[in-house]
Amino acid sequence: MKWIVTFLLLGFEISTPFCARYNFRVTSWGSVQVENQTNKIVKSQYADIWIQNQKVMDDIPVPFMKPRSSWIELADINGMPWDTWKWKIKGSWKCFDSGLVSHNHGPIRPTPIATRRP
Repeated sequence: MKWIVTFLLLGFEISTPFCARYNFRVTSWGSVQVENQTNKIVKSQYADIWIQNQKVMDDIPVPFMKPRSSWIELADINGMPWDTWKWKIKGSWKCFDSGLVSHNHGPIRPTPIATRRP
């Protein structure tokens, strides 16, 4: 019995660093994205998306990703009735991420850039 517990704990420890570098996110514009910053090829999979603890998308295709791949878009979430909402994305390979999106519905204002005078 002791070796089974050790094996399960070891499996968890091995997957944790991988999932820390294979990430999902939802941008403030509602874009659902994934990146692979591991040094491993990641086979295609599926992901489920929750908003406010309710599953809103099921089995979204997540493509094959080469090592150290940048963010790619998987889906869009539009028309959220809240200014601030929680999200969670879980892939079929068991990696997941969650977070909070906060919208400011006011006008977009560019950030001023400091300039030097001659």
